[in-house]
Amino acid sequence: MRRPRLENSLLLAAKGYGWLPDARRARGGRSVAVRLGTLPALGIEGPDAARFLYDERHVHRSHAIPE
Repeated sequence: MRRPRLENSLLLAAKGYGWLPDARRARGGRSVAVRLGTLPALGIEGPDAARFLYDERHVHRSHAIPE
């Protein structure tokens, strides 16, 4: 059964990006599905995740930070 995505905007505002490793540890994985505002997001970590994220063959970025 899939866990619901929790709203994490307040945690992000309160703890900065430190909330993401805490969420991953709590759920026991290297990635975690979250919600920021009304948008679903996926928190990932590690060198492989960074390479995947910045490889335009895998991810189309529109209005993203950083550009």
